[in-house]
Amino acid sequence: MIISKPFRVVHLSSKFRPFSSILVSEKEINEFKCRISSFGQGKILCAKDDEKGLAEITLSNPSKSNALDGKMMVQFSDIVTELKKWDRGVALVLMGEGSKAFCAGADLTLARECLKTPEVG
Repeated sequence: MIISKPFRVVHLSSKFRPFSSILVSEKEINEFKCRISSFGQGKILCAKDDEKGLAEITLSNPSKSNALDGKMMVQFSDIVTELKKWDRGVALVLMGEGSKAFCAGADLTLARECLKTPEVG
């Protein structure tokens, strides 16, 4: 994902005040993406059919019920960013690989690893 200027991130403060915002630079985003990409073995597959205007995104991490790991989260973000620019796109199909599960949610291994190393989390 290429971002030409800082953008606004909204988060809930720890003191339960109303939402506040911070600015995040492109450099910080890229550093975060590099760190989080090191967690996981899954992948996101994308196929586009220009003639039909149909994109298919497949979550591929079948050994973990297609749970999204860090690498997949970054890939998904990058694919969605690219699809937003696709002028022929009219529909998107999101599916999980295999017959066991569509997506179990986030891979909690990522959270455990981030808690082990404060500089990552």
